[in-house]
Amino acid sequence: MAPDEYVIAACGGRAPVECTREVVIGGRVITAEVAEPQDATWRPVPELAGWVDQVTLMFEAALDYSGSLRSLTFEPQWHYVSEYVVDGDPDSGRRVTCFLPQRVDLQQCPPGGAAGDP
Repeated sequence: MAPDEYVIAACGGRAPVECTREVVIGGRVITAEVAEPQDATWRPVPELAGWVDQVTLMFEAALDYSGSLRSLTFEPQWHYVSEYVVDGDPDSGRRVTCFLPQRVDLQQCPPGGAAGDP
């Protein structure tokens, strides 16, 4: 079962790599930011109406690519997809770089996962 509130950050495998970090409370993304790890500048997501949280996004992507996954990893305590890579495309996939249950401070998850790595 997922915690009621958490901060999560994830980066894509495609170049240029884009990372996102989000605060999720009660299953809803309350705030989100995007950045490229090389510049480490987070930009707020102005419109969250259509934003899908990283846990759902990565689970759905893993289902979409289920026949062609090279690897799929689940986080052992919370059981979300923590990384997936598509076979034949080393730049594809996504990886959770930071997950902080019972937290709501985005600054705890820097670009590239330097702190709070799962």
